[in-house]
Amino acid sequence: MEALVPAILEQRVHGIDAFAAWRRLLTKFGERPPGPAPDGMRVPLTADQWRRMPSWEFHRANVDPARSKTIVQCARVADRLEQASSFPRAEATKRLRAVPGVGIWTAAEVAQRAFGDSDALSVGDYHLAAVVAGRSWANRSTTPRWCSTSLPSNRIDTARCGFCRSAVKPSNPSSVRELPLPTTAGTEHQEIKNVDPIRTHRLLPAAVERQRSTGSFTVYGSKLDQPDEGQMEFDFRAQGFVKSVDSFFMSTVTPDGWPYVQHRGGPRGFLHVLGPNRIGFADLPGNQQFVTLGNLEENNRISLFVIDYPTRTRLKIYGRAHVIEADEDPELLQQLLQVPGGTMTAKAQRSIVVEVEAFDWNCSRNITPRFDKERMDESLALARQPLQAEVDRLTAEVEELRARLSKNE
Repeated sequence: MEALVPAILEQRVHGIDAFAAWRRLLTKFGERPPGPAPDGMRVPLTADQWRRMPSWEFHRANVDPARSKTIVQCARVADRLEQASSFPRAEATKRLRAVPGVGIWTAAEVAQRAFGDSDALSVGDYHLAAVVAGRSWANRSTTPRWCSTSLPSNRIDTARCGFCRSAVKPSNPSSVRELPLPTTAGTEHQEIKNVDPIRTHRLLPAAVERQRSTGSFTVYGSKLDQPDEGQMEFDFRAQGFVKSVDSFFMSTVTPDGWPYVQHRGGPRGFLHVLGPNRIGFADLPGNQQFVTLGNLEENNRISLFVIDYPTRTRLKIYGRAHVIEADEDPELLQQLLQVPGGTMTAKAQRSIVVEVEAFDWNCSRNITPRFDKERMDESLALARQPLQAEVDRLTAEVEELRARLSKNE
């Protein structure tokens, strides 16, 4: 667990945010080491401590639900995971990846840190291609090129490698019914292209120059020369995240090229996942201006900005939206009106379905944590548990003393 938990905390976030989360949790719950030790040093938490940690403590450390659930699930089977240290590399990786949320990158990081496997490749690492290619070739490269040049073919599972997916396309069947999507006037529904957010935006020379001056071009610039690898997979983490929120912002484009931003909100779960790369929601009644709908009739490009304030997590989604009136598909609208607490009573007249072309987990800096009533009630209930137990004990003691006094009288 000493190597696995830090690797999970580092999934898809900046290193500084992962280190901050680890420091906060270890400082608060870790025990001081025996004997002389520097101030602030703590012993790593045990599997039992991780398993019993309340969800709101993860929230306070800015760890999103996907990562916190993975940590708890690993803690529950910690004994079996510890056994993997004596297994051959392939079997050890297989056992680690049997836990939902532990992928090829996390398994490789654990193999490096805990098993001493210097051949374990952190496939999918955001900086891997730029760092390795910068030392090996004059121009920046991609992970597929590095994998094919530096590794034997049996050292990497290209079907599971997000960067090598252009070479091997695994099938991705879905049990969700496929919805017929009508073409929008003026914008025929085309095959998805240019889906990487960096390449889609076609960085202007001014942006590139600023990146070069700050050094960030080594990260973003390496993407500009990559070939189009097709549609990004809207993965399990992204799907779970959008289903957990109760609001988001969406942007469309006016005929004059101006961005138009609107807020959409509802009960938690009102944003649905309809397929591998398809999300949708019921268009609830508003001020009847219909600006967004009008924009989509001219240009169906759309961007969603989804934020979870307690964990300071935000996700950018790029796609093409399709407006489906209630009489065109009443079953779809009824499906979108379903939320975990029941059926929304609002009289929605249409559905909006978004074909996701790309998404990007954005930086968590400068997001002020905010907590809704549901999460505050959970936190207060957990905080009151020890106090309530003491109140119950004292109440019982008072009742016992009163009973004794009444007998003496």
